[in-house]
Amino acid sequence: MEQRCEYAVLRFVDKNGYCHMIHDYVEGTSLAQYLKVHPKTDKTIFFGWLAKIGALAVQFYKWKDGECFGYFNPYAIVLTEEGPVFLDTKDEENEELIGFMQKKSVRSFFMRPERVLSLKMTFDDDMYSLGKTIQFLAAKCVTVPGFTRKEERSLRRVISKCTDKREKELKDLKEIHRELKKLSDKEVKIPEKGHNRRRILGAAAFLIIVAVIIVSARGGNKASTARAGDKNGAARTSEIEEVTASGQKKEVKENEHIHTQLELGLLYLTELEDEEQSLACFEEAAAYSELAEIYLKIIHYIGREKNGTYAGRELEQALQKGSEELEKVKAEEWWEQKQVLYQIPFLRAYGLLNTKSSAEAAIYTCAELLESDAWKSRDRGKKHELEVRTYLAGAFETAGEDERAIEEYETVKELEEEPAALEQIYAKLEGLYERAGQKENVWQILKEGTEKMPQSEQTWVRYLKQCCADNEIDREVCAEYVKNALSMLPDIKDNVEFQKLQKEYEITVEGENVCVGR
Repeated sequence: MEQRCEYAVLRFVDKNGYCHMIHDYVEGTSLAQYLKVHPKTDKTIFFGWLAKIGALAVQFYKWKDGECFGYFNPYAIVLTEEGPVFLDTKDEENEELIGFMQKKSVRSFFMRPERVLSLKMTFDDDMYSLGKTIQFLAAKCVTVPGFTRKEERSLRRVISKCTDKREKELKDLKEIHRELKKLSDKEVKIPEKGHNRRRILGAAAFLIIVAVIIVSARGGNKASTARAGDKNGAARTSEIEEVTASGQKKEVKENEHIHTQLELGLLYLTELEDEEQSLACFEEAAAYSELAEIYLKIIHYIGREKNGTYAGRELEQALQKGSEELEKVKAEEWWEQKQVLYQIPFLRAYGLLNTKSSAEAAIYTCAELLESDAWKSRDRGKKHELEVRTYLAGAFETAGEDERAIEEYETVKELEEEPAALEQIYAKLEGLYERAGQKENVWQILKEGTEKMPQSEQTWVRYLKQCCADNEIDREVCAEYVKNALSMLPDIKDNVEFQKLQKEYEITVEGENVCVGR
């Protein structure tokens, strides 16, 4: 039987054209080890592996965007209950296997001879190694039934495309993945012969209890055992210690899996905006994790609030309990880099509550996040920084700290690219400057808004209203502003707010002639 071990692996999630990675720990066996024990493999399973390996390769390059994997070989592909996954070559737990793969005897089989001793890998090196890996698998597997001539030609073509000397790009890898996918009707999982994790954990826990009882019993009999010099007893004690250590290790790995499900739920919620998938992950982890249960409650109560059902009190209680749970993990090494994933659901809830106390909590949380640079290096397009600063600006506004709100909204408008959101930010700034009596800044922000969002009817309407309401501005000048708006947006005349403006200030439009009467 092949040896099944615990490995640190890479998992990928595709969403909206982007690929996200999350670290995981799984039980499985390397593909090379599996084939030593199971050389005969069902053909559909074999082609399922190849299609999955091709998909993983594409996902890796979409995630890394230029960085090479460097370890395309059967030892770096782990077969799990869910199919093949890539080994995490940066994780210390895989150090022994990585050391083996770095041996010249291994590298020379999967790399070009002139590149075996090279320390810097290229995309072409990875493509060559992928081709040699497919060639190795095709040679080592005795498929049942055997390959047809058409399948053999397809495999030779794929291997040739990987190993020829022409310069390759990501589109070539995607084409290879498509060809491998054609050979596989569906994804096939490795046949599972073991028990699932929870049963293993339960069995291990049971053995630990038995071990404790036996050790305790022996403790009361130390003298007689020592006199007897019972070597078999010592051997059994050693076995019990091994079982105990093994059970503890499995319990640690089970906890790591729960932690992974929690983070995957946060990734779906905050990065991919997929609430359904995030709920599924949180529900799996909630039986073992207080935090996962808190996130489930937050999502539930936010949903009720959005649907018009008051849940403010319950949401406040969930947030209070969640804050206490977060304090317990802030000392962890990973916290600095991942804290934004854990905190954003709280910020969204604080923003929905929109109370003085929730504003204070949001200000504290945002300040804590913005003080750290660790997570920002992974913040693609400053997506999370934008969200954090938006909530911070809103919290300052709710707390009545208008000057600080203005400062944050000014920063947010430089980060925001979504037209609808940008329109709201300019409206917020206009209102805050108006409330602060800063007339010059009101004019500046309105003018800037029409220049930055020339297709925004609401921004133009607010700008024209400000012009017409100012008695110091000549009516002919106002008419020119209206004419500019109509030339930019002819359909603005159908806008309800514009029609109200026409009535209030007696604006008439006849062809190209515009007149402002009041």
